[in-house]
Amino acid sequence: MRPPTLNSPVEEQSTQWNPLWVDNFLPWDKGFPSPALIDLLSSATTNSAPVGSTGAAATAIWSVVNKAQKRAIVPGCGKGHDVKLLAEHGFDSFGVEIAEKAVEIARECYKSLREGGSGKGEGKIEFVLGDYFKDDWVKREIVGEEGQTEGAVDLIYDYTVRLPINPPL
Repeated sequence: MRPPTLNSPVEEQSTQWNPLWVDNFLPWDKGFPSPALIDLLSSATTNSAPVGSTGAAATAIWSVVNKAQKRAIVPGCGKGHDVKLLAEHGFDSFGVEIAEKAVEIARECYKSLREGGSGKGEGKIEFVLGDYFKDDWVKREIVGEEGQTEGAVDLIYDYTVRLPINPPL
């Protein structure tokens, strides 16, 4: 058993992830947030430029991290380690995952944060079942019934979701 690859037909890729989660075959899950996201957020909170970033990139990151209310999406969030880290930095964070079992596991792992957080300035956490490349989950979970889209999301953090897939562009 292995994850879908670029050789998998696009229409089959979404159904190939859940069995991996059900069988607990998760070689990509290291049990902690992405080191790149850790560096990015810590550099923004200390006003130091992330490694390899230009002044414009650092300024953009600082402006988002220092907002009072901010929202983030993590596509292909898995167990939700990156979603939790963003919430620890004050983001209302949405993890989007195509595998139903992954959403179930993430919701259980971070149940206390989903029910109100620690009260230490953390943002809210929600895990959403959906295909990131389709927008049916956006209105249902992010935008809401009012249809307000301006400022709906400040950051989309994609670390690995595009690696194993080849959607038609």
